[in-house]
Amino acid sequence: MTKQEIISLLTENFYERFAEQTANIIIRSESTRALFELLEDAILFCGSKRECNETFRNTNYLISISKEELRKVEFRAAYVMECIYFSEIKEFAPYYNRFFKIFPFVSNESVKRHFTKIMADILSKGRYQTDQTDYEAIATSCIDWIINKKVRVAVQIWAIECLFILQYRVEWVRDILEEILQSLSVNPSPAMIVRLRRDQMKNQVGKDS
Repeated sequence: MTKQEIISLLTENFYERFAEQTANIIIRSESTRALFELLEDAILFCGSKRECNETFRNTNYLISISKEELRKVEFRAAYVMECIYFSEIKEFAPYYNRFFKIFPFVSNESVKRHFTKIMADILSKGRYQTDQTDYEAIATSCIDWIINKKVRVAVQIWAIECLFILQYRVEWVRDILEEILQSLSVNPSPAMIVRLRRDQMKNQVGKDS
């Protein structure tokens, strides 16, 4: 499938199991690469971050799409990519490096949820090893998203999960993580209460080990 065909697929009326069924179509048509490149392009185009990719592709094909539609494409592409990651990991594997590179440039709040969920799984299972610069960039993004009150709780929860793993790779994360947990413990949402209790237990185990 071409990127234009994938855009048409992503902008159809939403239906039950949309992401799962779209992921299956993408996989069957051997179009995972085109989907990932579309997702990269949409993230960079929306954030005007051309400088972050030395091999930035021509994104003229996105100019004719309205801002609202483009955000929908970006969100749904990320949703479908999450489904591909968790259902057919081998399809995602060639893009680990690019996923790490694009992560800090995500600005769409809905996309952040899918990216942090995928990243937490990659880190926890050690599916991909990268350099210190990438780990620090991921940690910095997660911290920024956690302390931003406009960011959704679901994003913050997955970002915290990433930081718990990154504290063993990035020296300065542990001290900041303790401050973050203390800050989030003030008037937390029910979902955050559950995660904080679990994470505080994990953090204590880490100190005792």
